[in-house]
Amino acid sequence: MDMPLPLNMDDPRLQLKVENRLKNIFVTQLEDVSLLHKKEHDENVRHIPVITESSSRVLDTGVNTLQRTLVLKKQVHLDEVNRQLMQKEQEFKGHMQALEQKWSQLQHKQQETKDKAAKFEKFVEENEVKRCRALKKYQVQRKQNQLMEKDISDLSAQLEQLQIRHQRLKARVDKHKIYEDYLMKILDLLPEKYLECGAESLVMPIIRRHETLSITQQDLLQRLASVTKELDEGQHKLDSLKQEHNTSKLAEETGSLVIAVKHLGQQCYLQHYGPLEDMDMLVMMDMIKEFIVEKVDMERRALRLTASGSEMMKGSANRRREGSEVARNASSKVHLKSTSKASGKSDSLSSSKTMQ
Repeated sequence: MDMPLPLNMDDPRLQLKVENRLKNIFVTQLEDVSLLHKKEHDENVRHIPVITESSSRVLDTGVNTLQRTLVLKKQVHLDEVNRQLMQKEQEFKGHMQALEQKWSQLQHKQQETKDKAAKFEKFVEENEVKRCRALKKYQVQRKQNQLMEKDISDLSAQLEQLQIRHQRLKARVDKHKIYEDYLMKILDLLPEKYLECGAESLVMPIIRRHETLSITQQDLLQRLASVTKELDEGQHKLDSLKQEHNTSKLAEETGSLVIAVKHLGQQCYLQHYGPLEDMDMLVMMDMIKEFIVEKVDMERRALRLTASGSEMMKGSANRRREGSEVARNASSKVHLKSTSKASGKSDSLSSSKTMQ
């Protein structure tokens, strides 16, 4: 453990020195000098006089100085007010000039706005006129386009019809091409001056034969058309007769079915459905259905009862059969015992006989 160092009490730095210090007092009022000296001897105080003049002179000097000071202050305040007033006037003039300038600018802008508004109104009117003109032109062009589209559709339909007709005529040309080839071959076989022969030419019989055949073909076509028409009429009559027959047959079947339902309803009548004469067919069929369901349910119950009775009878028969079997077994056992006893007696007799 470290030991503390010893203190040297003779060190002057460790000694406390106390001195009587003087107090400085500034005197602003006149006092008696003897009192001051007495106080100096009594106390450690140093008095420093500030005012060396008399009190009356100091008072006069202070009043004059105060009035002059007030006047100077008022003059300074007045100068400051005048300066501020001049500054405000300058600022007011500047504001007025700025307002006049802004007013002139505003009037100029208003005039420009009026000019622009007039130009814009004129522009709007011109645009409205252009719009009306363009709208009329659009309507006219739209009507023209509609007419052109209609014409295009009509022309397309006509073109399709013409194409169909062209195909039909082409097919007919292809069909009659054999006749052309035949006539060309005949023409090659005819003599060179066959036209000069007149009525005695070899072509006239062929032409007449062709006319006869064409007339015959027309007659046959007419007869075929009439026969086809008669066949269609006959088929129509046959269809109507079949329909009438089916209708009458259906009516007969419906009547017989209604009679059968009524007869069955009389047999299956249930009282909670009301009188049978006022009953509807659907209600009657519901009644028949309910009656049949009840009958089926009763039959099922009867079958269950008969099945249970037959099972009971089978049980009693089985019990009887078991009793008879038990009795038979007992009798067989008694018989066996008797036979065993008889055999024992016979054995004993035979043994006794042998011993004798």
